[in-house]
Amino acid sequence: MTTTRKALTIADVATLTGRSANVIYDALNSGALDGSHSMRGGRWFITEAAVDAWIAQGCPRYGQSVSA
Repeated sequence: MTTTRKALTIADVATLTGRSANVIYDALNSGALDGSHSMRGGRWFITEAAVDAWIAQGCPRYGQSVSA
């Protein structure tokens, strides 16, 4: 990934990892991928560091939380 720090969207993470948006939502909702959203039902934002950590763990969909 790049060294530039920016928030990524679900679509960005899906493209970077080759996973579907549903897999990304599942990972976020289960805590396997660290992310935040501004309000309930709002848009998710994921850091590049969180994506790097998730990839390093094999992109788990469910299970133990992976934090940056």
